[in-house]
Amino acid sequence: MTTRGTKPTPTKLRILRGNPTGKPLPKNEPQPSTNVPPPPSFLSNIGKREYRRVAKILAPLGVITELDATALAAYSDAFSTWAESVEQIKNNGYMAVGRNGNLYQNPYVGMKNQAMEKMMKIAVEFGMTPSSRTRITGTKQPDSSKKGNAYEQWKADVKKK
Repeated sequence: MTTRGTKPTPTKLRILRGNPTGKPLPKNEPQPSTNVPPPPSFLSNIGKREYRRVAKILAPLGVITELDATALAAYSDAFSTWAESVEQIKNNGYMAVGRNGNLYQNPYVGMKNQAMEKMMKIAVEFGMTPSSRTRITGTKQPDSSKKGNAYEQWKADVKKK
């Protein structure tokens, strides 16, 4: 049995990082459209908002294409589950009391942790974590004048309803 080794780094990320390995870049790599489709209808409102927020930041950097929309939707769905779980834990606590008086962990704690794991794995793929971003030396920076926290925006929207 042979092992596959390290997973290849996407060419766009290699270019942004300055191609640190010095290996030749693929010459005939397919170049999908950089037009990211709108968020899928199955996402919750917070998921759709996160999808748009992240796509708006990553598209100008050339890190995301229309082929990556499914991965972005998976990230956004995990983000939505995480945000909703955090809100449930905030409202109901980490522990719950059973019918016989025994304490048990609020089920939302497990949901939150699983969603966070999925979200972080996908975020690394897009260079969305501090450590994965340090390996990218992009020339164009996203506009940071429009700062927004999708979780806080979601909370504000929920309060309006």
